[in-house]
This record gives sequence, C-alpha cells and structure tokens, in this order.
Amino acid sequence: MSRGKMQIIRALLEGRIEPSKELMEDITLCTFCGLCRQICHNGNDPNVSLPISRVTDQELVFEALRADLIRLGIDPIPKHQDMLNSLRVNRVKDAWNPWATNPFGEKKEDRDKWTQHLDFKMKDLREDVEAEYLLHIGCTASYLHPDVAVAAAKLLHAAGVDFGYLYSDEPCCGWPAKKIGDWLMYKEEFAEPNIELFNRLYEEKGVEKIVAVCSGCTKMFYQEYYDDRFYSFFGFEKLKPDVLHLPELILDLIEEEALQFPENGTKYKITYHDPCRTGRRLGLIETPRKIIEKVPQLELVEMKNNREFSRCCGVGGVVKDGHPEVGLQIGMKRVEEAEETGAEYLVSVCPECKRGLAESADAMKSKFAEEADDRFLKTYYKGKVRDLSEMLCAILGV
Repeated sequence: MSRGKMQIIRALLEGRIEPSKELMEDITLCTFCGLCRQICHNGNDPNVSLPISRVTDQELVFEALRADLIRLGIDPIPKHQDMLNSLRVNRVKDAWNPWATNPFGEKKEDRDKWTQHLDFKMKDLREDVEAEYLLHIGCTASYLHPDVAVAAAKLLHAAGVDFGYLYSDEPCCGWPAKKIGDWLMYKEEFAEPNIELFNRLYEEKGVEKIVAVCSGCTKMFYQEYYDDRFYSFFGFEKLKPDVLHLPELILDLIEEEALQFPENGTKYKITYHDPCRTGRRLGLIETPRKIIEKVPQLELVEMKNNREFSRCCGVGGVVKDGHPEVGLQIGMKRVEEAEETGAEYLVSVCPECKRGLAESADAMKSKFAEEADDRFLKTYYKGKVRDLSEMLCAILGV
C-alpha cells in the first residue's frame, strides 16, 4: 500500500498519468490510518544507514496529493464537496464566534444541546469568567454522539477541574477541510481564526490548556497548530495554550486521586480499540490502558491487532463520509475482530471511532449493537460501543 501510493505520485510527477476525477476518487479511499507507515519500512529505518532521508510520512504525502489535485482544478468528490459546503453555509456572521461551523449540515445553535443532560452549569468562556482548561468537544461528539460529550464534562466536573466551554460558538478544528484537500479553506477559515481565538482565551481568560475529546481535534491542535513542523509550513502564529487529549487528563486525575473508583461493583469485560490518531499519530498507546488498569471494574481483553498495529474504524481520512459503504465494511472487519475476544463492550477514546464502529456493529447486528445496561446514558445511542469516558461515568454513577 505504501509503495503503491508513492508510485502514483511518481507517475504524476513524471507525466505518465494525468490529474483526473478518477484519480481523485481513488485517492479518497485512503483512511490516512498510518498502518502502511508502521508495516512498510519505506522511511527512516534505524537499522539501515542511507546517504539521504527517504520519505518518512506517507500519510502526509498522500494528503498533500489531494490538495494538489484541488489546486490543479480537480473538484472534490461530491460527498466531500457537500461537507465543504456545510462548513461554509452553517456560519452565523453576527455570532460571538462568526467562524463556528460544522461539516454535518447541522445548525450552529444545536452544537451545545447535549448540555441539557448536565445537572451543573459549565463556565461560559464567552462571558467575563476565567478557567484553567478549555473543554473542546468537537463536531462529532457535539452532533452525532453527544453521550461522549456529556461523559467528558461529567468527569471533569466530578474531579473538580477548573474548566470552561464555548457552547454554540465552539469552532470546528478544520480537520475535514484539510483532509479533503482544501488547504486554503483550512488555513484561512479554520486554523488562523482558531489560533487567534485560543490565544485570546489564553491571554484574556487564563486558559492554559485545551483538553480535546476528539482524537482528530487533538491531532490538529497539537500537531497542526502547535508543532513547528506543521504550523511553520502554513505560516501560522504559534498556539499558546498547551493541548491534551482527554485520556491524558483523565489519567492524571486518577493518579492524583481526584477521580476514585470503588473496589466493588458491576464488572465490565471490555476490548479496547486504538484510534489511528490517538495511537499511531499521537503516540498515546499505553495511556488508555493505564486508565483501564487502574479501574477495578474493568477487565481488558486485547484484539489480535492492537496498539501500533490496530486497524482503522473506517472513518479516518473522511472515507466514511465520502464512501459510506467502504467505511462501513472497514468498520465491520474491526467489529468482527472485537467479537472474537469475547468482550461485552467495545471501547475506544475517539468519538469518530465510536461512530464508525457503532454504525458497523448495527449494520451487521453484532452483539455490540445490543442495548447497554441502565448505568449508561442512552438518549442518543443505546448500544455497547462506548467511549472510555462513558465507561468511567457508568462506574462512578455520575
């Protein structure tokens, strides 16, 4: 797979193939999962001495190919174009944050509807308040799987974390636009205004850290906005607040005993799915497992392909949005692998993965599509594909 991608790019550079709609269709089937980079050593190998450094990140090179095709006049595939259109038309010009939008065609004012399930009020960082943390929920958890958003907020509240939220003015991170290949849109309508907003919160509201629920948002903020290998390429101002993925903060809270779990109670046999971005991209492979180890009610059984060799849920690279059936089939293979473990619940730490795996489980009538027990919020989703934060809330009874 990895060498095949490089051959496509080489053929384009040498003029043996031309930019075309058919080529765009083909390259949008890549989930950017990064497994090819893990398996195929077509990059820097510490055991091989070479006079020059070969291409080390096939995912980013193939992502750039999508951007190049758009720059050369090839339109995105229709479903991806629909997402780009949604990102533009769902803005409200006179809003507190006029850049806030989403890729799913949902109303801006519905982004924070999930907060009705909280029995407390989060700090509204649009008002005259300060907070140490900004809780960033992301588009998927806000609109498609709000149960994850509820769980994240409840855990932070239960631990006494000083955090705030932007409610309906929370912005999209820009991940869909960048992965589809509209880099100009990503730069001018997402990254630049978002960095300006977050830096203003840092300076005026005391926000020292952004804790992101979605692994995609975390990757964007931590690598694309924060890491100088990325932000300097686009000429961004550097992001000032630190960035954490939710599991990182949860582990800290458990180790500080701000979150304490009872020794007794309902036991859950779970298997853990490593999100491609959390694991291979961000390197947070052991963090969720350390959380699971510290919770007496959780028993982990690993899938055959785990950690850095985990398989994709089918959502990555906006594949599921552009090619729904392909994404569904990829997810089904992962659900089948999870079923082989004998686990009762399929758990991850990314709302996008929950989306992909839950939809695949439903489509194949998997046991993970069966209704979860009554300790879980089931207003939006009833099955047994759950975020780790939801498992912790169920155990804590919050």
